[in-house]
Amino acid sequence: MAKNRKINSKNDLNYSSNIEGQHSAHFEETSANWKFRGIMLIIVIALGFATYSFISTIQRYQENQAHLEVAQLDYQKAQESLAELNERKQILEDPDYLAQVARRDYYYSKPGEIIFNIESDSQ
Repeated sequence: MAKNRKINSKNDLNYSSNIEGQHSAHFEETSANWKFRGIMLIIVIALGFATYSFISTIQRYQENQAHLEVAQLDYQKAQESLAELNERKQILEDPDYLAQVARRDYYYSKPGEIIFNIESDSQ
């Protein structure tokens, strides 16, 4: 019986190590699953953040484009206004035009000239 006992204890030892091996394999498999899930969760969060950043960048770009269009229109209007003012400046610097305005509006005359103001009764 003692011989049987040794065999049984050897079998018990093999059985318990077999169970421990199965438990260890199951634990490693579960651990691998959790690692995989953790990595996937991190990837999903990173992709979500990247998508959010990309969308907000596109929105800012569109807003800046709208501001740029408005600024370009304002610049074009200012350029047109500047061109009109430069034309007006050139006209006002013309001595013949100034003499005409002075004679018409302020009744200035050339030396030896008499100006008669005749009002019309058009009403």
